[in-house]
Amino acid sequence: MSLRLSRRHRYAIDSVLALLLLSGLAWLGLDRGDPLDDALGTWLRADTRVHAAAGVATVFLVGTLWLVHLRRSWRSQRNRLPGALALAGLALMAVSGYALGYLVDEAGHAWMGRLHWIAGVAGAVSYVWHRVQGPRTRPG
Repeated sequence: MSLRLSRRHRYAIDSVLALLLLSGLAWLGLDRGDPLDDALGTWLRADTRVHAAAGVATVFLVGTLWLVHLRRSWRSQRNRLPGALALAGLALMAVSGYALGYLVDEAGHAWMGRLHWIAGVAGAVSYVWHRVQGPRTRPG
């Protein structure tokens, strides 16, 4: 049985992760830490909502990966490092995103936010590495 995901599944994951990354990068560009004017504040709130929704969709899709890809792939011992790094980045983003929304106070918000976006960029790089490396590890 192939470890490869269906085209539809890969497309869903790639699309949601792209939306997550782009909305996160947009947030970094919009939020400079200054008091925001009304228009920019409206854009930032909308972007935050899109980013949060994409985060929830990402957690759901990672759950579907557990059933159809992660367990079998881990046993095959192929493409482990980039896959594990991508999964670790996603887990760190989920935990730090939850903390940003519900757990940390204003004092902890800055460092948790920094951890969140660094994990996001690192997770994106490791996911691309995993996707590029995947076909190279297939047997014959």
